[in-house]
Amino acid sequence: MVLRPHSESPEEFDTFKLGNQTLTSHAREILELLGAGNPPSRVAEAVGRDKSTITYWIKKFQKLGYIKLQTRDIYKIFRLTYHGLKILTGSEEARRTVVLEDYPIKYALLEGEKVGRVSWEKLGRPQNWVKLGFKIGGIRVVKTSKNVIVHPGRLKGWDPYRLVYVAGRECGRAASWLQNHLSMVLGPGEPIKRPTFQVYDPVAEELTKYYSFKDDVGGADRSPPSRRGHWEMGPEVAKDYLMSFARLRQIQNRLAGIDKQIHGVNQSISRLAKQMESLVGELHVLTDFLKGCASQPVERPEFSNRDRFVI
Repeated sequence: MVLRPHSESPEEFDTFKLGNQTLTSHAREILELLGAGNPPSRVAEAVGRDKSTITYWIKKFQKLGYIKLQTRDIYKIFRLTYHGLKILTGSEEARRTVVLEDYPIKYALLEGEKVGRVSWEKLGRPQNWVKLGFKIGGIRVVKTSKNVIVHPGRLKGWDPYRLVYVAGRECGRAASWLQNHLSMVLGPGEPIKRPTFQVYDPVAEELTKYYSFKDDVGGADRSPPSRRGHWEMGPEVAKDYLMSFARLRQIQNRLAGIDKQIHGVNQSISRLAKQMESLVGELHVLTDFLKGCASQPVERPEFSNRDRFVI
């Protein structure tokens, strides 16, 4: 089952031009999600396309040299090549990714399903209320007596805010499917928690071997499903974390420019010092000459009476 957006047409989606390497927004999104390390099945759920479409684009991207198969385990994981990075970011430098944890959205259940049949699975009876669930194309839907909660699952990417948008779009498609196919009436959706991102790096890996912590800003632990040491943070901090490396490179480039300017100033000062030494030497010569002139007696001319002027 594929949750295809109603506002998008296959023709609009398949306007990728191989000749001049133009990417549509849809093809670019698929390339970005694949390059961030999402398995093809997860990419299909995120963009609302079937797996055969994603397979088609994987082959196209591999043929163009944009992506390369990194691991082949339970899922195939791809990574961007230098050419793929340049197409997406304009740079050949590798970029760090973040993982958006499950970001569920809750919809008020105004009226239950009237048509169609789905196999609701009983998920328990927490605090005396029934909890049922089923999956739509890999997206988990949970129904209670008052609400429908859509769980999009984890998603990897480079831009935290873009990931929040994609997750919300998935939930919106699931809610539309429930209303169109089951005639449910749902209220406006609202997140049931703030978005949380996992960032993996060697510091978190080493730190969480000894202890974990969590506060209002973020935390560090080895929570499932990865069990790897990671930081947990909101979108603002995650964005700052990802941008910090680019900012450090900018500072490094600026310092290199300042160093070049300082080197130029040093050379100018050295030339000026040599000119000053030359001037000082000339001043010494002039001073000696003036001293020599001052030490010689001055002969006064004698005037005759005829040379005197009478006023």
